Amino acid sequence: MIHEMIEIISRNGNFLINIGPKADGTIPSWQVQRLKNMGTWLKINGEAIYGSRYWKHTEQKKDKLYFTVKGNDLFAIAAEQPNHPFTIKGTKGWADSTVKRVSLLGSSKQIKWHLNGKGLVIEPPKDFGESEHAWVFKIETVNNQFVRSSLDKGVESIKDNEIHSKDSTDYN
Repeated sequence: MIHEMIEIISRNGNFLINIGPKADGTIPSWQVQRLKNMGTWLKINGEAIYGSRYWKHTEQKKDKLYFTVKGNDLFAIAAEQPNHPFTIKGTKGWADSTVKRVSLLGSSKQIKWHLNGKGLVIEPPKDFGESEHAWVFKIETVNNQFVRSSLDKGVESIKDNEIHSKDSTDYN
């Protein structure tokens, strides 16, 4: 469920969880456990989900990475625990001064990173901290990372998560 949620949110989608109670109204234990696992993951990594937007690249298939943004922060969400350095190709051409800091949510370990001609290279730590199932690298930058795509064609303004279209009527 966590991987499905990450993929959907990175593509500007809405994620709906359907819980099917038994005839007696109880929720099956396996569904309860999945919800608890999701809640634990969100307590650690929710910053990359709640109030986030899609990035100019939704995923990087080779490394099983998904991306979200919030303001100047880019979140690279690894669906598989990375054991080797990886490069975020969508950052190709970034200046050294663009990135202020890279951290791993749920971990106090310092994350080593550098920029090269192919993009931002992140060296994952040996200890991944508290998170399970997916790992979120927070990349703090100096620029707003949200760039509207053709998905938002016709959108005039986005304020406080409200979308106002050119053709919408104001009912207030």
